[in-house]
Amino acid sequence: MKETGNRSKEVLRHRAWEKMVKFSRSKKSFFVILAVFFLLQLSAVAGYEISFTVPPLRTYSYAIDLQRNDLLTYCFSVTGGDGSIKFAIKDSGGRTVSDVGKVIGQYCGEFIPPRSDSYSLCFSNLFATVQSKHVRLTYDVRSPSPPPPAGGSVKVLTDKTSYVRGETVLITVYYTKPLDWCLYHLVKCEIFDPSGRLSGSNQWDDRYTSFPQPWPFQLFQQGTYTIVASFWHNGQTKGGEDKRMITMISPAPPPPSGFIQVTTDKSAYVTGEAVVITVYYTRPTDLCINHIVRCEVIAFFDGRSELCGSRQWDDRQTSFPQTWSFTLFQPYTYTITASIWHGGTSKGEESSVRVTMVSPVVTTTVTTTTASPVTTREVSVTTATLMSPVATGVDVSVAFVMVVATALAVGLLASLALRKERTKRDLRGASE
Repeated sequence: MKETGNRSKEVLRHRAWEKMVKFSRSKKSFFVILAVFFLLQLSAVAGYEISFTVPPLRTYSYAIDLQRNDLLTYCFSVTGGDGSIKFAIKDSGGRTVSDVGKVIGQYCGEFIPPRSDSYSLCFSNLFATVQSKHVRLTYDVRSPSPPPPAGGSVKVLTDKTSYVRGETVLITVYYTKPLDWCLYHLVKCEIFDPSGRLSGSNQWDDRYTSFPQPWPFQLFQQGTYTIVASFWHNGQTKGGEDKRMITMISPAPPPPSGFIQVTTDKSAYVTGEAVVITVYYTRPTDLCINHIVRCEVIAFFDGRSELCGSRQWDDRQTSFPQTWSFTLFQPYTYTITASIWHGGTSKGEESSVRVTMVSPVVTTTVTTTTASPVTTREVSVTTATLMSPVATGVDVSVAFVMVVATALAVGLLASLALRKERTKRDLRGASE
């Protein structure tokens, strides 16, 4: 014997209608009848509860009309006997679309129909020969959410596809607002690691944000990451999305050396004289975007170093060799160093040269004047020139010793000349 729950539902509604009509005759209010009737209809749509008994060796079917992709949620409890019953869902043709099997006590489930049809909830007690089963069933039917409004777009880009671990990834999100009636849209950007775990996220409300939006982010683990940008209608219903893959790699090995050399037009200069520095450079064959070529002039004295001047060039915008004129005014020994900096941060090859600055050439003239009762005349002129060590390229300290020694020699020669002149004068005075 097969019973249908639709018939029992109609009986319940008819009895409720008779009670409302009897109540309306006493209250003379037809509007009350309409209000209660519509409330009954709404309750039937929002959720329903029914109880029935399945005798032994019998089945009970409850028919429900469902549309494609509706969500049917149901729960039932069984009492009587051992509290067991067999449950299945069948379509209008009697084909089983969901077979739960034997249930003991209580069971809850969900069902999404593959097509619009009338489906029956079938409760079977055919295996019982003596005991009836009492079933209390509750269910609810919900229609699927409407599809998101059409229109709108989102796109995510990065400045490149491969990065060194710890390097900043510059993410840019492009977004076009959908033409719908939503109050707002939430634009999200999420980064997932190789295992699918969320590594970072950011979001913007399109009511207060202009696009495109840049987002710098750093990743420190090696592997391939997925960046997903999406927009959500009213922050709840997902609209469009876009993905981009990037790869984080280990730091590159030390970059190839390249070539650099620094030269000067000579090795020794007079203080104040221009030093002409020339830098020769060949670009390294590595993956660096740019290289900085630096040239520094350093003085060493009293056991310490001091930077006297520097200059640098970006090899993306400069051709080589490069000439640089620099003037030094202190008599020291200087070291001129040229070096390559990969990416402007990692020092590579370098070259250096030493130059010496000395004081200008010193010329000393000694004039001896003798006076006599008859005449006054210049007796002797001795000229001594202090040779600069420029020609020989000696160190400044050696040059200083040479200057002092030469000055002492000139003084000694002048003293001897004066003594000789005085002796000659005395001899002439004695003969006269």
